[in-house]
Amino acid sequence: MVKPKIYNYGYDINEIAKQIYKPKKNKTKWGYFCKVIENDKYGLSCAFIRRGKSFLLKPSTRKELSVYLEEGRLNNLKPQNSLLIPVGALKKPLKLESAKDSYLYIFLGPSEGKISAKGGSASGGKTLKKSKLFNFHNQYWADLVWTIVNRQYCGKKIFFKKGNNSSFHFHCEKSETYFVHSGKLLLRIKAGKGEDRFFVLNKGQAVDIPPGLIHQAGGLEDTVIMEVSTKDSDGDAFLVESEFTKMPKLKLKK
Repeated sequence: MVKPKIYNYGYDINEIAKQIYKPKKNKTKWGYFCKVIENDKYGLSCAFIRRGKSFLLKPSTRKELSVYLEEGRLNNLKPQNSLLIPVGALKKPLKLESAKDSYLYIFLGPSEGKISAKGGSASGGKTLKKSKLFNFHNQYWADLVWTIVNRQYCGKKIFFKKGNNSSFHFHCEKSETYFVHSGKLLLRIKAGKGEDRFFVLNKGQAVDIPPGLIHQAGGLEDTVIMEVSTKDSDGDAFLVESEFTKMPKLKLKK
């Protein structure tokens, strides 16, 4: 009897694990800098600046920057404030001085041109815009979703309470990257011949999720993730299972 040939469809389930990685922290005199991802569509970096130190934010010649302060105090930025910096808005590096130990995220994406100075700016420039998070809401699948920017790229902060999870879904156009800020994230992926695989991401780990890959995320403990992606649209989210379908409880090694 001839053994039937096994065909793979879509994403190879054995390749999925390679999309999970731990970005390197580069220690500096003022703290550390970590580039999570940067491609032609978007980018995400994080930095820790010790109290009394300063960080020089270099201008980008190709992408606009969205600086989000998670904690601490930088110039006149307070926690949960963001600063939008279009291409060409900075002629020289912007000096961010830390009055407290500060943790910030830097999102990068295609620019939509200059913006007005409503809301003030950290450097007095007419093309910098300081703002609070423009979209703050609860979801059935997450306890808090804070949208930092949603232009040609999107940045979000998502908080899962222990045991809560998103729907099992996919996007036809959206590419996205998760970075675990704190906690422990359970990631479910369906690929290959409809196989489910589960991965545990710890603090400091990231995962890239391309279009068409069916995925679900939840908190194994209280968990905060930062998400960077292409432009986000509800019309590009297709559910396989609702958020009311709980993810399995895994027995984790302590």
